[in-house]
Amino acid sequence: MRRLAALAFLAVLALPRPVAALPEEGPHFAIPDGWDAATVELYRGAVALFEEARDAERDSVAKMERAIRELMKVLRQEGSYAPVRYYLGYAYQITREFNKARVQLDRSLEIQPDFHEAMVELADTYVHLGQPERAGPVYDRAVETAPDYVHGHENRAVFRLREGVLDGALEDARRVLEAEPENATMVYVRDLVQRERDGEGWSETFTAETEHYVVRTSTDQAFADFIALRAELIHKLYTRIFPKVPGGTRKFPIVVHAGEAEYHAAGGPPSAGGHYEPLIRKLVLYRYPREEDTLLVLQHEGFHQFLHYYLDDAPQWFNEGVADFFGPSRHVRTERRGEVVREGMEIRTNPWRLELIQRAVTSGRVRRFRDLMLMSQAELYDREWAGIHYAQSWSIIYFLCEWQDRKYFPILKRYFQVLREGDGQEEAFAKSFGKVDLEALEAEWRRCVLALEG
Repeated sequence: MRRLAALAFLAVLALPRPVAALPEEGPHFAIPDGWDAATVELYRGAVALFEEARDAERDSVAKMERAIRELMKVLRQEGSYAPVRYYLGYAYQITREFNKARVQLDRSLEIQPDFHEAMVELADTYVHLGQPERAGPVYDRAVETAPDYVHGHENRAVFRLREGVLDGALEDARRVLEAEPENATMVYVRDLVQRERDGEGWSETFTAETEHYVVRTSTDQAFADFIALRAELIHKLYTRIFPKVPGGTRKFPIVVHAGEAEYHAAGGPPSAGGHYEPLIRKLVLYRYPREEDTLLVLQHEGFHQFLHYYLDDAPQWFNEGVADFFGPSRHVRTERRGEVVREGMEIRTNPWRLELIQRAVTSGRVRRFRDLMLMSQAELYDREWAGIHYAQSWSIIYFLCEWQDRKYFPILKRYFQVLREGDGQEEAFAKSFGKVDLEALEAEWRRCVLALEG
């Protein structure tokens, strides 16, 4: 069972963000003749820092913040130069400060209306802000302005796939692959579209549809109905913490294979016990020998699927911590005189995280809240610390949501609100956890952790 927890919970598939080459020699990036040598040097140094931070595997946010400071120096001197605002907009996406990114990219396009590179970054920003209705037309404008700009087709392909426009995604992917046959992102998109069109290849498919889910399985109809019911019940529990997504009309697809061999034969990651495909918003898992294991994966990975409708790029500690919070939820059903009077899901402590975090707290081997909450995905997955990071993330969410009649829940609620507003990971921390006595809060969290029982 510990193997299940370790594997299934790391199986959220995230396609890397397409990275454009920086075409400084292109017409939009020409440095004005009137710049003096010092300004040119300052600008090129800032861009070099940006490139380094963009490609960094560790400390990328801290490095990008340094690049932003240097770019701001250029901006103060040359505010009418569109490329510096382009780089700032791109940089603010990486630091998750999406409103700032939008402002800079809008301004760059006011200065240079045909700046197609900035159009693509602006469309990406709208995606991050949860505004696909604004992103689509900007991608289209970028491609119409520069039909040969490969990166425009690349990012629009990913966007179209996420929005369920399979034919359009495939068209863009093929356009990119004509120019870049080895483009791994577009190979992935092309193959994913093909798999979606082909289906799972089962001899018989059993389907169950509910208010929020469409379940497909190769097992039998009773199992399809069972998974659909449990998905709806855990969805109700999700909305206890997170209000229902306004205006959401697309149903969540869930595919459940009959067993592990079938799951991996269909393309499931080699070491995974289930995974979420964010580009098509589909949850894929398999039926475990024990029912509780199947449901644990459904409930944990299902939260990643649910959260994606709120946040395009949630901070990793939050994404995994809340998924671990919901994962071990217990089904409860009360009958009276043969009639069901209550049925739903109840939160319980996570048996695969509790013992580890209690040992870590006792030994003092835990992270400060700020350090954990500002980590990148790579930092959270650090080989030596990953288990503790996951356990601590779960325990903080449990503490905020359950301890002493949800006494501290308003802090988490505010954190989530700021994230949704697009002001960035650090700003979200500053406007929520940064407003309280963190030392006292962490001390009470430790008392909570040591008092919990399995």
